[in-house]
Amino acid sequence: MIIHIMKRIYFFTVFAILSNTLAYSEVFRFSFKEGEIQKMTSSVQEAVYFNGSFSFRTEIINRIVAKVTEISEEDRRSAFYSCHFMVSEKTEDGKFNWGKEYNSTFWRDEMGRYSISNKYFMPMIRDIPSFPEYDVKIGDSWVMQAHEAYDFSDVFGMKTPIIVPFEVEYKYSGTEEENGELLHIIDVRYQKDYVIPANLLQRMSHIKNEVYPIQTRVESKQRIAWSQEHGNIAFYDEIFTIYLFLNDGETVEYTGSSHSKTTFLEKNIEIKEQEDIRKDIEKLNLSDTNVKKTEKGLTIVLENIQFAPNSAILRDSEKEKLKSIAQVLKKHGKKDILVEGHVVFSSTE
Repeated sequence: MIIHIMKRIYFFTVFAILSNTLAYSEVFRFSFKEGEIQKMTSSVQEAVYFNGSFSFRTEIINRIVAKVTEISEEDRRSAFYSCHFMVSEKTEDGKFNWGKEYNSTFWRDEMGRYSISNKYFMPMIRDIPSFPEYDVKIGDSWVMQAHEAYDFSDVFGMKTPIIVPFEVEYKYSGTEEENGELLHIIDVRYQKDYVIPANLLQRMSHIKNEVYPIQTRVESKQRIAWSQEHGNIAFYDEIFTIYLFLNDGETVEYTGSSHSKTTFLEKNIEIKEQEDIRKDIEKLNLSDTNVKKTEKGLTIVLENIQFAPNSAILRDSEKEKLKSIAQVLKKHGKKDILVEGHVVFSSTE
């Protein structure tokens, strides 16, 4: 009996040693390369409810171009980003219209924490993910503070965002492989309640016939796939619910999901890709068409787009021009390229 118990203890000890050996730890830190371009595209599928009754569905596309323009000379543990944000939303006819555009600059350190001027509204969610000072193993959890910036500039003319702090729960849940790279999965969860401060409510109440929120609640569950190779997020998925409690007693609920993926480009690679696209467009010898680099990224500009007289229908020549450009874009695969058009209406042939 004693021997049997000792065998069990010995087996348990060996198992514990093996388990501790296999449960290796990871050091999660953001890393930076000066000149690196990070392009993030997120798609948000959202359903809207009024007082619990379904109203409509919508889709929102967010495009972000972030460039590392400077790295801290002291310790190289933080970087200065220059960013451009573009938001588009699907309309009832199934087309996308551009919404607001934002420019922003900020410092971000290797732990994920932001240093940003209060004149910038974006990014809205800041300091996610943030990491602890210690190493973490699969199954470990930690709690960090994050911040959200509320934009009341359109409705209430506020020139700076309202910054709200909240706590975020993290768990290192495991790994998975994608396209030959081992990615680390971090589960993120938070619930945030925000009561609009009295001074802002007073300002809102002065707007006649205006319905406005007096309290908000956000519930979010995210699954972040972290790339140790890039020291950044490879992609993430989110399920969220946003509640707006209005001053007239009604409630608006936004429930949905989002997916975001990051593409990393070194400066010299991006320049070469842009030059290749520019050359291919120029070979087409299209009139009133040029390619330029803007803060929004690579942009194909179509001047003097022609429509049939008194019509919203493009002339055949314009349709052929767009087909030719589409073939060039198809050749270069999934690149973030903006196409701008300047329209000329004619009333006679």
